[in-house]
Amino acid sequence: MKSILKWLSVNGIKLVLWVVILLIPLLGVWTASSLAAFVNSIPWLAVAAGLMLFPVLPLAWDALSEYRRAKKAKAKKKENKRILTFGDRLLMRTLFVNLVFLSVFVFAFPQQLVRSLTIRGDWFLDGYDGPTAQKVREALLAAADHLEWLWKASEEDNPFEDMNQTAKQAPPPKAAELDKVVPQVDIAKLVQTEQQQRDPRKWPLEPTLSPIVVHMPKEAQGSFESVARYIESQEKDPFLRAKAIHDYIANAISYDAVALDEGRYPPQDAKTVFETKVGVCAGYANLFVAMCSAMGLEAIYVTGDSRDMDGAIAGVKHAWNAVKLDDQWHLIDATWDAGYLEGSTFVRRYTNDYLFTPPEIFAFNHLPKEEGWQLLKNPISRGEFARQVPLRPSFIAAGFELESPTRSQVTVSSALDLRIQSSGERFLLVKYKAKEGGAVGDCTVSGETTLSVTCTLPQEGTYFVQLFIGVARYGTYDFAGQIEVNKS
Repeated sequence: MKSILKWLSVNGIKLVLWVVILLIPLLGVWTASSLAAFVNSIPWLAVAAGLMLFPVLPLAWDALSEYRRAKKAKAKKKENKRILTFGDRLLMRTLFVNLVFLSVFVFAFPQQLVRSLTIRGDWFLDGYDGPTAQKVREALLAAADHLEWLWKASEEDNPFEDMNQTAKQAPPPKAAELDKVVPQVDIAKLVQTEQQQRDPRKWPLEPTLSPIVVHMPKEAQGSFESVARYIESQEKDPFLRAKAIHDYIANAISYDAVALDEGRYPPQDAKTVFETKVGVCAGYANLFVAMCSAMGLEAIYVTGDSRDMDGAIAGVKHAWNAVKLDDQWHLIDATWDAGYLEGSTFVRRYTNDYLFTPPEIFAFNHLPKEEGWQLLKNPISRGEFARQVPLRPSFIAAGFELESPTRSQVTVSSALDLRIQSSGERFLLVKYKAKEGGAVGDCTVSGETTLSVTCTLPQEGTYFVQLFIGVARYGTYDFAGQIEVNKS
């Protein structure tokens, strides 16, 4: 009986080790192939690399060891007895080779590892939408999302965190409080409401500057405090006061593209930004908090990651605001509503897309470091943030809904097809451009309420397929979102 138990225990341990050893190479293959899909390489090269991890390298190692052992025994004219069996040796060598590979990968390329798994960890399921494929996809992406701690541990510090001039600010609301402290809105109903019937205090707003800002006398603009006092004297509604502050900042402050390019930032406190009329996102956010404080409104400075037309799927470091009005929190980004960058040149273009924007829409391209400032009952993970298409609020406000694709990065072998629902009130223009420069072109758009878009990409490579919306068919179109496409 004891011998049977001993046999079971020994072989049970071996069985567990073999399962672990088989899983480790699979993990290596999954990681390497997902990275290959993410950077538009050939995934099957990664699979071949996985085969090197098991069984090629361990077998080659054992064969070399056997050759040297036999040669040594022949020289001594004495046979060396083996302590470990062939299976034991293969097991130990495989474990060692794969642990070395994964350790090097994790410590040398932690962010690339997590990004590739969270964004393209299900690459081999492209084109499969059945219930089994969906369950496998959910399991893979859920496993990848559990590596978020590695992403956070390895990411660079947000330079805008240290630029926060607020001495003390409110913590994010608790999940149990969200129904009371965050407006509960029906986005579809808001979008479908005729413009003249919309509440001027709720998103989406008419994209016009506050009349208080337009007609503000020069003598009232000596300091940010005097501007705040003037707004306070002209408007009693806290929402319209906050809008006037947002509009003043978005209209008066130019983005410091030079500082962004050089990574060297001048002081971003409210006073300096107001006087120089130049700042980066930290300056916009600090000035908004200071002007709100000057008239008794509670606003906070939020930092995190954002995604726009710069092409960073995982996001870049950013700062924005939340303001409390009538005991409810609202999200604001005056930086993005001030204009945009063309290379190293700031182009002023006022909008209010990011003024009182519903949290569900704001989260398409803003991920705060403190999860609570998502203001969502079910906060999204970093992986979910990176996977979703970065659409601007204007896309939803214009009555569009992107049905497919639903991922920020996709792979195609020929053309990319999009399916978009439209209310018919705005026009859609879709273009593609090569990520590294070069090829550009228009995609074909057909349909009225259900739009079918086909982007025929000229050659292999990585492209941005960009969405633009316009009020008239022939006129100005504004950027509204993009998808990264790998053509293989």
